[in-house]
Amino acid sequence: MNFIAALFAVPLIIWGCLWVARGSVILGVALYLVAASAIGSQFASFDIGITMSIDRMMLLALVVGFAARLTFFSDGVKSTETKLTVAEYWMMGFIGILLCSTFFHDWQRDAADQVPILQHLIEGYLLPTVLYWMAKRSKFTEKSANQLLVVFGLFGIYLALTAIFEVAGMWSLVYPKYIADPTLGIHFGRARGPFLQSVRLGMYLLIGLGAVWVPLVSRGIWGRGGRLLGFGLAMLFLIATYVTYTRSVWLGLVLSGTILVVMTFERSWRRLTLVVLSFCLVMGLFIGSTDLISFDRGIGAEATSESTSMRAVFAYVSWLMFQDAPLTGCGFGHFPHLKDAYLGDRASALQLETIRGFIHHNTFLSLLVELGIFGLISMLAFLGSLLLEARRLWQQKQAPQWMREQGLLFVLFTATFALQMLFHEVSYSPIEFGLLFFLAGLMSNAAAAASATERSTEPSKQTQSSAVWSGSTAHPSV
Repeated sequence: MNFIAALFAVPLIIWGCLWVARGSVILGVALYLVAASAIGSQFASFDIGITMSIDRMMLLALVVGFAARLTFFSDGVKSTETKLTVAEYWMMGFIGILLCSTFFHDWQRDAADQVPILQHLIEGYLLPTVLYWMAKRSKFTEKSANQLLVVFGLFGIYLALTAIFEVAGMWSLVYPKYIADPTLGIHFGRARGPFLQSVRLGMYLLIGLGAVWVPLVSRGIWGRGGRLLGFGLAMLFLIATYVTYTRSVWLGLVLSGTILVVMTFERSWRRLTLVVLSFCLVMGLFIGSTDLISFDRGIGAEATSESTSMRAVFAYVSWLMFQDAPLTGCGFGHFPHLKDAYLGDRASALQLETIRGFIHHNTFLSLLVELGIFGLISMLAFLGSLLLEARRLWQQKQAPQWMREQGLLFVLFTATFALQMLFHEVSYSPIEFGLLFFLAGLMSNAAAAASATERSTEPSKQTQSSAVWSGSTAHPSV
């Protein structure tokens, strides 16, 4: 059976390499993220020494095809070299610290209670970095930008419908069928989609909502009928986001929605909308404060309250571990087992034993404990530099609108993603940081192109102003 699978896999990978080499790298990466989300190893896989699945074959084809494009075909990559940005220097620093932290500790530790450290490193951070450079070094056009919006928009609609069908118990309409298996993944009883996890579903729902609303608000191209369609799709996404029953996703929706209003609405409409949003938020908190704190997500209010208290335990244990190794950290991937030595501390009234057997619930704290203070600073500086770059891109009024939209879309998603990092460990799969780094690469690509366009127009503006000035002095009688 594995031999037959390999016979099919090899020509598919070769064809994929050729398609990427001559087609759109950016569209290929977007389709890979969709495939990794919806038809990964849970959907179909086979063993040829390593476990292969559709998304992994696509990734292999992407990497080989992109390398071939860089080597043999100059039409598919950026024709001019661009200097490294401030964000990219911080990214290189972070990856360097990450590699040192991994290989200067016991990176071969392979325990049944955790993901292998090397797998965590590759899938969580190195593959997303590769996706960043693919997006940054590929030619980015208005056509490919619109293709991305279509891909993420349609995928978001599929996820929204699937989420609603899940919580409604309409399993005949849910696909892939493994979503209905309660023994797979976590969060069964909530909307979790093909990710088998509500947090990842929420993030991709919000990028789908952004793909629908950013061009609508930014370009205003749909007319009345299009706006009605946009509002209808927005309601679909809002309902799907609600049935994830995940508070961090809800907060991400509120935050990204507020940022969208602040960055795109005119001043009068902005104030009115923010007032209405604030009123709705306050009323919602007032009416449903009890439910928000301990709503039943299929695990009971008592279990939900315990989950909330565990975050305080994680913070306390992380502080103890950080004090022992503030500069270098305890080593990448070693928090899940090294934390157990701190659970006997009796200086706190917290029930420390409740987190035994769990991974971290906060990506920022996890980086602080495992990489040390410099690792966390480099990650924060990387994200902060990207946000500043995206903000500058959005404010470049002379840049094409489709370029500016990359800045807006990145800011909206990063706001959502940062909230998930505060409440969850989101580095165990390439589809989480992979989406963030991919959008960052696109934004940086568009920002470089917009800056180059601005520089190229400056001489012509100066020439025009000089002509006007010389004309005024050459004909003083006029």
